[in-house]
Amino acid sequence: MGKDKKKGEKILAGINRNVKAIQWDCLIEECSEKAINSHILQKNGVLSNIESSGHIYEIKPIDVFKWTGKNFGSITAFKKIGLNQAHSYPTLCNQHDTDIFLPIETHPLDFNEYQINLLFAFRTLLSMIRKEQIIKERETRTINSAILKSNPNTVSALQYSKQNLIVIEELLKSRNKEFSKFKVDLESENKNFDFISLSYPLKEAYASSIHISPNKLESIYTNIFPYEGKSKILIFYPINTTDKWTLEYLESWKSLNENELEMRLSTHLIMQCENWGISEKVYENLSIEKQKDLIKISQNNLFNMYPKLDLKYRVDFNLFNEENAT
Repeated sequence: MGKDKKKGEKILAGINRNVKAIQWDCLIEECSEKAINSHILQKNGVLSNIESSGHIYEIKPIDVFKWTGKNFGSITAFKKIGLNQAHSYPTLCNQHDTDIFLPIETHPLDFNEYQINLLFAFRTLLSMIRKEQIIKERETRTINSAILKSNPNTVSALQYSKQNLIVIEELLKSRNKEFSKFKVDLESENKNFDFISLSYPLKEAYASSIHISPNKLESIYTNIFPYEGKSKILIFYPINTTDKWTLEYLESWKSLNENELEMRLSTHLIMQCENWGISEKVYENLSIEKQKDLIKISQNNLFNMYPKLDLKYRVDFNLFNEENAT
């Protein structure tokens, strides 16, 4: 039994390693060039505002070879990430990445401009498409592994992969429709979306996410990042929306005092966002126990949609509380 378990873990680790090593093509349809590692949020002028010695912190899975004997909530941890690798995915080739995103690589940025908000949201969409393509490839390889199929210790892993693959394939269909809308706006004067741009006192965290409203299944793009001494919140959403949840989501970020901002942001990061990170300063203010509490809250609610959709819900955890060190 123990031998079978180790064999299964070795195969899963190999699948993860091999998928991670894939050189992906550029996401622009007509392009056959290989994608480079592109930051969802720019390294220079954005993430560099909160880095310390070239590093920031993100929650990542631990090495798969260390999963043995650990429960689901124990296989993730805060990891120190080099700025070059932080908050990034292989999405576009160098040429397309440079040509398309040059306007948001040139500072200062005018966040009242439609194109600026369009490009931030488009980068978020591209990263999510590639992330889900990577997951699809991993789950497909897992399901198709003859060794895993014959291993009694990997039954639950295979069932999870099959269920996850169904969800990912549906999400990719939705992402591709969104991609078409963005392409129209990028190539013309058309505007399929609207946006709000908010500024708050700096909280040393960053995040990129796509939320789908439960009623009309509208995609809402949220980017949060440090810029010129403030925390910027950019929300990009379908133009002329009448969707109640979408409108309430927008309102949930407006006119917040500092404590309300910290709790809203903590809830967003821990419960409603997959791609996020914090500065070394915020990380070092988290005791080991507080780190465990944070990850436990996140993992326990991973598949619980209620707190993700309830816009009044707040986690009982302030990520930015100076007393977290104790």
